[in-house]
Amino acid sequence: MDIQPMFVITKSGLTIRPEGIDLAIAHTQSYISYVGGLLEEFQCEAARARTIAPEGIPQEDSIVADTQCELDRAGAHLDDLTQAKGHLIRVYDRNFQDWAEVFRQTRLELGLGRIEDSPELYAAVKRTMAMLKAENPRFSESKFIT
Repeated sequence: MDIQPMFVITKSGLTIRPEGIDLAIAHTQSYISYVGGLLEEFQCEAARARTIAPEGIPQEDSIVADTQCELDRAGAHLDDLTQAKGHLIRVYDRNFQDWAEVFRQTRLELGLGRIEDSPELYAAVKRTMAMLKAENPRFSESKFIT
């Protein structure tokens, strides 16, 4: 099985595969869940400590505030990632549509009934489809050609 990188930095920019966004979302959700659980546990322990010593745990308020701030930041990060995922999918879809339209217009300009009628054009289409499939495993050859 060939493992594709989720983020690729090139001279012309950054390529983010959809799986990279999905993984970042999953990690952020896991972080929020884990830290939220720790915060809840800390608050329970602090309440128990106050029953023994009224002064409670030193710096309890700042620990809770700092942790809540981190959770808020992670929540905002999760929102950003979710929004980026939607945008990334639109970019991929748009990229596919642009490539397909270029080949369709070329076919029409050459007066061909089908792309397969020109071996050169068909070879270019096949290479382009392989490139697009490498970028996004959800790429559909049948949707691209039709």
